[in-house]
Amino acid sequence: MGRSSRIDDIDKEMSLERYINIVAKGRKNMDVLMDLYRSIERKEIMILDPNPPRRFTEYLRRLDYTLWLYMVLVMIITTIATIIFDNPWTRPLRWLLGTIFTLFLPGYVTTEALYPDENSLNNIERIAISIGLSLAITPLIGLLLNYTPWGIKLESILLSQTMYILIILIVAGYRKFKIIRIIYEASKKRKRK
Repeated sequence: MGRSSRIDDIDKEMSLERYINIVAKGRKNMDVLMDLYRSIERKEIMILDPNPPRRFTEYLRRLDYTLWLYMVLVMIITTIATIIFDNPWTRPLRWLLGTIFTLFLPGYVTTEALYPDENSLNNIERIAISIGLSLAITPLIGLLLNYTPWGIKLESILLSQTMYILIILIVAGYRKFKIIRIIYEASKKRKRK
């Protein structure tokens, strides 16, 4: 029984388990997984969550969707902690986290807000755009701080950069949630037809 005869048995919408059972008969698990991966890459198959979050608060509680968001929060907290508790032992970690905090995170959250769909950019494009945007955003924040009474000091930079990252992080999270809802609503409409 060839692969093409198994494909004829596949419905337009079915569970992943049923799809694997149809395609996997008599084949090695790794071959089946590689075929599944290639089909997803070629956009022949789209895997949808059968129970996506219905509200933004539910979205925020699901780590399968928001792990990226919580990793950014951990980076912010860790960076602030290394700056507050400065000592010679934590200084290399402070330099590393400070570099990521300054030259990556502002652009990363902005990229996630501008391109909330996971398929719009690949990982290398996201990293490159994140670094480029950070190199533009961080000096602009510094320029704006220069015209405030606080000036350009460690505390004011840390506070303003943190506020920027947190605000854009919430915007990015909400936009990603909206994409999930749009995909779910579209799949419900297709099922009704």
